[in-house]
Amino acid sequence: MTQRAKRQGSGNQLRSIPLSVMAEQGVAMVYDTVHMVLAQGDMALAVSEGTFGDAPTSYYDLWRVEDGKIAGRYAAFLDVHKEGGVLYLELGVGGNTPVIVKYPFWRMTHANPDATYACVNYGEAFTAREIVDRSILVDGDIDTVLDELLEVRHDWEAQA
Repeated sequence: MTQRAKRQGSGNQLRSIPLSVMAEQGVAMVYDTVHMVLAQGDMALAVSEGTFGDAPTSYYDLWRVEDGKIAGRYAAFLDVHKEGGVLYLELGVGGNTPVIVKYPFWRMTHANPDATYACVNYGEAFTAREIVDRSILVDGDIDTVLDELLEVRHDWEAQA
């Protein structure tokens, strides 16, 4: 599998550039800290921070896992899960990058009547009017929200 990074192309079109080409140009994706890895079934989400070039960057990498090994990335996952009960969970996408996560999630939720869109974002939790009835919006800090969800889960498990 060739690892690629998405970069802005001409207009609204995205193109893939191999990381090796970016490295040759002096642009590196550096992962300094892995804050959390959440896994369920055959999916794993890694929440990390580092730099992209010289810019501080948060990374949210979604991986498909098969036989204990990384088998694919986000795009392949989306192709497989276009239909049926899908939760498109957006965690902290800022106003600079909505074309990568937010808008595609809105389009896929709109196209799939069984899908739900959820957004956790401090000060920027909003959705498209066409999917408002299938949206969950949480205006809050991601770390705080996830901690509260884990507390609720532990309380629920203790009562079960």
